[in-house]
Amino acid sequence: GKNRNEQGVYARPDNGGHARVGIDEYRKNLNALVAKLREKAPTATLIFATTTPVSADLHHYVKDSELPYNTVALEVMMTMQVEVDDLWSFAKPRIPEIQESGNPHFHTKGSVVLATEIARVITSALDKRNLKMEMK
Repeated sequence: GKNRNEQGVYARPDNGGHARVGIDEYRKNLNALVAKLREKAPTATLIFATTTPVSADLHHYVKDSELPYNTVALEVMMTMQVEVDDLWSFAKPRIPEIQESGNPHFHTKGSVVLATEIARVITSALDKRNLKMEMK
């Protein structure tokens, strides 16, 4: 209930609400997070996953609201040389098959499809890392 406006409906940008974290703060947070991870685990391979599509308005979710955040995230990750798992691009053409209709959440089959893609990206990163270590 804390995300509702005075009329009792979920607060969204189109009815007087606002994003919990603005785009500038998001950029700042991502930069700080990557820096902290690199400080705490300097040899770790970092992989950032983009936010999957918000394809429908529901409660406090706003269709396509992830797009400016993904744009900033891609800029930050490219600048900081962090590998990206572009789940948005992976999921977008599959939305009818993997996402609940009129809902930004994924059904069980969709979760399996996404998990398989995530595992593929992680496995590939581990293979590259192991290959580099073997070459040393």
